[in-house]
Amino acid sequence: MGLGIRTDISAWDLVRRLNASELALYSSMERLTSGLAINRASDSPAILILSERLRAQTASLERQIENLAARQQKYECASSALMELRSHLTGLRSLALGAAGEGGHEPAMQAAYDTAAQNIVEAYNRVISCAEYNGRYLFDGATGSLAKLTTIRIDLSAPAAAESAIAAIDSAVRQVDTVQIDVGAAQRRDLEAQQRMFTAARRDLVAAESELCGTDVAAEYTSFLAESIRLRAGLALLAHSRVTAESVLSLWDD
Repeated sequence: MGLGIRTDISAWDLVRRLNASELALYSSMERLTSGLAINRASDSPAILILSERLRAQTASLERQIENLAARQQKYECASSALMELRSHLTGLRSLALGAAGEGGHEPAMQAAYDTAAQNIVEAYNRVISCAEYNGRYLFDGATGSLAKLTTIRIDLSAPAAAESAIAAIDSAVRQVDTVQIDVGAAQRRDLEAQQRMFTAARRDLVAAESELCGTDVAAEYTSFLAESIRLRAGLALLAHSRVTAESVLSLWDD
């Protein structure tokens, strides 16, 4: 005579195996949903600790990358302002050369040269005085600025004055060009190089953490299907009162 499912020892063993399958099914579902093989300390304490350390390092690198991006924007802003200054100086030099032309000019023409030049000078000095990033001026020489640029004053009201103005403009050109070279070099040498280095390091850390804790989706899905079939079949068989305990317990045999 077969052993009935109501026999205590077999029934309890069957319930225990069904509960184990249910827990395994939920764990497999959690891994598939999160994409992580390690979701809690009980899965693997040592690997979880290592994973958290890798994530902390990744977060630190991400903050450094964000800081570098902000500094990069600061240099981009300064570069744009310097290009505008250089354009103003080019226009001023052209006017100064015209105002210093041989033979002189009619007073009205000389005054027109000077008026045009003063408008450009005003715009040039305004850029130097007002160019700022995140509340800090870029060219006042103070802490947080990138350089010290001086404002200019020129006079084109007479040919002789225009000759002197050309020298002042050329001096300003050299000053702006030097700062522009320094800003460009800092962007390439420091900011972009550091950003590439930090980005590569972050990519390696993410890959390492994924390799350590990532779920093998194919294997996990296979396990999920197997546990699901075992659980459903076991529950279905339990509905038949005449089924033997051995036939149900054989579902868990490898």
